[in-house]
Amino acid sequence: MNHVQEVPTIYFKLFQFVMVSSFIVFIEPSPYDMSIILLFVISIYMSYLYFSSYMQVAIIFLAIFTVSNLLSVFIAIDPVHSIKYTIITVFLMVTWVCVSGVLARFNRKGIDVLFNGYTIAAVLSVIIGLAGYLNVLPLEELVLMEGRVKSFFKDPNVFGPFLIAPALFALSKIETSKGSRSVSMWAIIFLLLLLGIILSFSRGAWVNFVLGAAVYLLFVKVNPKKRFVSFIFVSILSLILLIYLSTSSDLVGLFQERFGVQGYDTKRFDVQLAAISTGSDRPLGVGAGQTELLFNHSTHSLYIRLFLENGLLGLLTFIGFLFICMIRCVQKIFSTNGTDRVIFVIILASILGILLNSLFVDTIHWRHFWLLLALPWWNESIKLNPRSAVDIK
Repeated sequence: MNHVQEVPTIYFKLFQFVMVSSFIVFIEPSPYDMSIILLFVISIYMSYLYFSSYMQVAIIFLAIFTVSNLLSVFIAIDPVHSIKYTIITVFLMVTWVCVSGVLARFNRKGIDVLFNGYTIAAVLSVIIGLAGYLNVLPLEELVLMEGRVKSFFKDPNVFGPFLIAPALFALSKIETSKGSRSVSMWAIIFLLLLLGIILSFSRGAWVNFVLGAAVYLLFVKVNPKKRFVSFIFVSILSLILLIYLSTSSDLVGLFQERFGVQGYDTKRFDVQLAAISTGSDRPLGVGAGQTELLFNHSTHSLYIRLFLENGLLGLLTFIGFLFICMIRCVQKIFSTNGTDRVIFVIILASILGILLNSLFVDTIHWRHFWLLLALPWWNESIKLNPRSAVDIK
């Protein structure tokens, strides 16, 4: 029986609101930014954060990474812009500290609230995007970019990957839920999220989803008959969806365009080679947020950007942080069973997908990237005073 400290219901409502608001990020500060700051302050005041010794290793890597950011500010071409860029990075690290600490403290209750809120956010995001795409609501200018759905994100390349984790969560519910009504509901949610991923026309999101789904199917073992039935059910709905999409010449044209080599791909690779060359000559980096000032173009690679801007120290410490998070996931996959194991597989699959995506996109300031990296830290064993513990169902 899981116990947590007696906590006001409003606290978990706030945590859920943080997650539900995570799809409204076209304005800054966003509702997610403001609500997570409130959650962090309350969590500190009420001692609701917990950090195991293993988590402290990850925090040390982040601390050194922060130092690399601060050092690079002093050699930046534009120190003011570098400071602003670093502040955003540090803020996102704080969100990781907040979410990981809350999840470690509240375990199953925390992860349930998080995934429920995240799934609601993803569904709302797709519905709003579709409303603009189909002209049901006059939102076309706000939720579309060159015919691609971005919903309330700034870029379709962020919107698409945001949907991966809840899509895999919905897939797991299809395979584990009992009763046709529940399975049907989750199948509709899955297809809706899949439609959002498709209509983002983000090649990174497509590859992200394929990799995530492959990892999920590899590690999550269910009754073969049930998996076959769910596969047939989802396949039929997917076929209907593809038939519908193929009736639009505009969509077919977009698919052909996105599967081909883009005009900016050559420029992207040229900038990446130049960034690697420049970074090799500047061991401390050129300064956080300075890439566009140097090349008038983004590196379109998280790893190359870190190497160029934060130097070898910044790149290695961030990779060390990622490695600790991944190892945590793998350990939990092989040491837990049932639903807990499925959750860790979804987390691992989602993180692997975004790390692959990061080869081609600058993801350091993606809010949901830091959120995903906080998820491995739930399921901690902490000792609480029984007198102050209650069941939360």
